[in-house]
Amino acid sequence: MIEMMNEPGPINFLADELLSLVLSFLIADTEFPDGREVVHDYAFPPYNNKRNGTNAVASRGERSDLDRYRLVCTRFMRIATPWKFRRFTLRFSSEGFRRLNELVDMQLAHHTRYFTYMVRPYYQGGDWERFLAEIARDYPSLAEIHISRLADQTLLIKNARDILSLKRALASFPSLQQIKLLRLQDKADEDIMERARRFGAAGDVKLHWEPACSRAIEALGLALMGSSCQSVRFLAPQLSPEAALGLLNAPRVTMSALGERLTCLDIYFHSASDVTALMSRLSNTFRDFFQAARNLATINVGFPADSPLNLHLEDVFHHIHWPRLRSLGIQGWRLHSSEISAIARRHKSELRELRLPYVYLLDGSRWRDVLSILHDDMERLEKLYLQHVNYASHINTEIMNGIEIPPGSTTDEDEHIDEVDHDEDPNNLDEPHQSDTDSSSVVSVHDSHSEISSETEESSYRQQHHYPYYRHNHHQRDLQSLSEQELSMLTANELGDNGIYVKREHWHIWEKWVVLSRRQFS
Repeated sequence: MIEMMNEPGPINFLADELLSLVLSFLIADTEFPDGREVVHDYAFPPYNNKRNGTNAVASRGERSDLDRYRLVCTRFMRIATPWKFRRFTLRFSSEGFRRLNELVDMQLAHHTRYFTYMVRPYYQGGDWERFLAEIARDYPSLAEIHISRLADQTLLIKNARDILSLKRALASFPSLQQIKLLRLQDKADEDIMERARRFGAAGDVKLHWEPACSRAIEALGLALMGSSCQSVRFLAPQLSPEAALGLLNAPRVTMSALGERLTCLDIYFHSASDVTALMSRLSNTFRDFFQAARNLATINVGFPADSPLNLHLEDVFHHIHWPRLRSLGIQGWRLHSSEISAIARRHKSELRELRLPYVYLLDGSRWRDVLSILHDDMERLEKLYLQHVNYASHINTEIMNGIEIPPGSTTDEDEHIDEVDHDEDPNNLDEPHQSDTDSSSVVSVHDSHSEISSETEESSYRQQHHYPYYRHNHHQRDLQSLSEQELSMLTANELGDNGIYVKREHWHIWEKWVVLSRRQFS
C-alpha cells in the first residue's frame, strides 16, 4: 500500500490550482487569473525581471508555450484560457480593432484584466498624399507603409470606429483592472520625417501626437463611462499637455464620475517646453477630478525634469486627503519643502511609498527639513525614492551653463515604445509580443557619466559660483561607510545637506535614513 502511494501518478490527478501554478512558471506571470499573487520563493530574481522593459522569459516564446499547453487537452485549455486573454493590446489600426471585435464576439473578453491601447501620432497637414506619391518613386516600401496607415487613420476617424469598438469592448470587460495608453512609433515614422526634412516638406506634413492623444483620452473616457468597471488603474507615460486641455470642456459631472472609478492614476506629461501655464489652467479640473477620486491608492503625476513644473503642489492636489492612498509620486517639480511636508503629513497614516524624483527645492527650503518630517512623522512609510532630487537654483545654473538635464520619465515606463515586428498568426487573438506593450527603460545621463570625486566637485562648484565655504568635518566618517545602526543615530542636520546642491551619493543614504526609522519603530 505504501509503495503504491509513493508511485508517481498521472498529471491529470493534480488539482486545477496546481496545474495553474505550473502554467505560471511557463508564462512567467506574477498573478493567478483570479487576482491572487504568485509568490516566487527563489534565491535569484524572479522570472518576471525585465531587461530594457522586455520580459526576459516572454522573449523566449511565452505565447508558444502557452498555446502548446492549451492544446494538450480540453481541461488544459480551460485552465489556460484565462491566462491567454488576461492581457489585450490594441493598436490604433483596422487590424487592431478587428482583433478587438473578435475577442468580444468569441465571448473571451471577460478574461481580460489588462488593456493596453497603443496609438500612433496622427498624420497632420494637407499634403500627405502628394508627398507620399513623390517619395514612392525612390522609397516604394516606405511610402506603402504610410499610405496604408494614413488610409487607416482616415477611415477609423471618419466612421468613429475606434470609439464605437472601445465602447463595446470595455462594456464586455467586467474583470478589467488596468488601462494603459501608450504612444507608438517605429523606424518607418522616423524615416518618413527624415525624408520630409530632406525634401523640404517638413512644414507641410507632420506626425502630431496631440490630436492622437486627445482622441484616445476621449475614446477611453467614453468607453469607461459606459462600462461596469469600478476599480481601474490608469497609466499614461506620455500624455500631451495640450491634449489635457480638452478636459476643460468636459462636464464636471463627467470628470467626477471618471474619478470615482479609478484606484490608480499614473501619468507623465511630456513636453519640450514649460507647461506651467497650461497646468495652471487645469487647476479647477484637477480639483473636480481628485475630489471625486476617493478610492485612489496610487497617485503619480510627473513632468519633464529638464522643464520642471513651477506650480504650487496644492494647485493640483487642492489639500485633498485620500483615505486609501498608499503610493504617491511627484516628479519634475519646483517646490518648497513645506509643500512636500504638508501632503506627506496629510497621509502620514496611509502612505507606504513616496517618490520624489527630479524634485527641486526653491530658495529658502532645505532637504533636511523634508527628511526630518518624513523621519519623525510618517507612520508606515516603507519606501522612499529621491533619485535626482536637488535645489532649483543649482539646476537653473546647470541649464544656463549648457549642461544637459535628462528629461526623465515615469518609474516603470518610457515615454514611448518602438514597435517590433513579429510573425503573428492573423487569426490569433493573443496580444502582441510582450516587447510591444512594455517600453524600453531610460538610462539617465547622470547615471552614464563617470563618477567625480565628491570633494572635488563640491570645491570647484563653490569656487565657480562664489558660494560661501561649506565647512566639512574631516573627522566625521563618510556617510556611505556607516552601518545601519550608526546611520540611524544621525540627526537630519548631520546628513550632509549643504542647501546648495545635492550630491548623488546622498540620494540613497537619505532614503535609507528615513526608512530605517520606520523599521526601528515597527
